[in-house]
Amino acid sequence: MTNKEVYEARTVVAIKLLEEKGVPPYQAYSPLRRLLRKMGVTFRPFYFLSKQQMTWLMCLYFVVLSAIANILNGRPPERIFTTAVLLTVIGYFMFRSYFGWRLKQLNLPAWEDVQIPIEKTHV
Repeated sequence: MTNKEVYEARTVVAIKLLEEKGVPPYQAYSPLRRLLRKMGVTFRPFYFLSKQQMTWLMCLYFVVLSAIANILNGRPPERIFTTAVLLTVIGYFMFRSYFGWRLKQLNLPAWEDVQIPIEKTHV
């Protein structure tokens, strides 16, 4: 198996594992990630990122969406920047505590420890 096939197989197993633990399909592998996967770009499921990666990713979404909202409301640039910095700090602690609790609750194996089925090939 190539590295891409191993990664894809591990992704499939990880999604099934998350769904078995009660994570809804839209959280186990979001619609955007499913679309990108169909286009050939595979990402590991969100809950298999590290707590730090999940936190910064959610902070990025949080800040970008708030910046767009502030721009659309005609706020001055310094206020947009101040809001972005403030939301990054608040979001970091908020998301970090939530994802720490959620990961502890799910008790998932490390990404490298996700067992993939080994295909038998006839030579």
